[in-house]
Amino acid sequence: MSLSKKIIKRLFLLLNFFIVFIYLLNCLVPFLHADKYWFIAILGLVFPVLFFVLMLFFVGWLIVRSRWMLLSLIAILLSWQQLAVAFSWHLKQPFTLTKAAGNLRVLQWNVSSWGQLNEEIKGGNSYRPLMFAEVKKYEADVLCFQEFLEAGKTDLSDPATAEMKKIGYPYFYYVPGNSELEDSKTGMVIFSKYPITHTGIFDFGEDNSVQQLIYADILINGQTIRVFTIHLQSVRFGPEEYESLNQIKHRKKDGFKDSRTIVGKLKKGYKFRSLQADIVND
Repeated sequence: MSLSKKIIKRLFLLLNFFIVFIYLLNCLVPFLHADKYWFIAILGLVFPVLFFVLMLFFVGWLIVRSRWMLLSLIAILLSWQQLAVAFSWHLKQPFTLTKAAGNLRVLQWNVSSWGQLNEEIKGGNSYRPLMFAEVKKYEADVLCFQEFLEAGKTDLSDPATAEMKKIGYPYFYYVPGNSELEDSKTGMVIFSKYPITHTGIFDFGEDNSVQQLIYADILINGQTIRVFTIHLQSVRFGPEEYESLNQIKHRKKDGFKDSRTIVGKLKKGYKFRSLQADIVND
């Protein structure tokens, strides 16, 4: 083997070791607290990319018939838990609107205030009527909504809870969060076709927050079932952050400064969510 080929092989191997190291750090995410190890949690965002890079290394070593192919193969085998989460391995099953007898159907949706808080973005139109129709179509027994907007009665519509009652959900547990519109509240809600006998809330402690964990005990055919729903802390990316990502992509002058803002918001989001997950686990 010539000297140039040896150098290329060694560089290729060093790069392979580096990618394996970063890849295996990703595998530690389920075992590390994101509050303390937020930088490893952020690495999880590029896990699928690292997987495909490792596959390229594996194929490359396989083509040249080198035992170093085992390096990538072992790393991939060690990451079976992350692969099972990141990729769907089951065959797609068609959804059937018809519900089998004895089944309980639960629909979960972050309704994002029915789009009413962003009407200027959506051309002045609310998506609420279309979203109500979508909810009704699925005929679920229990509905869990986050960022649910309970607007006051207007000339055009009744409050959202009254509208839900009309389409077959007379029972609900609603916990308002921060105030965003006059006579309006966004928060968490559980709707049910069956009686709700008991409710509870675990507040995450942030002031003026819609991030909460709530539950409702629902009496169904003589059996009580407890349903939880949760809203975890958002990273709160706004138009500025998405524009910053676009600047970074096109390597504009302020890209590095903006990237620090983005990483800062990701760090804060991971920190809050990890603390909230501890509360849920307890």
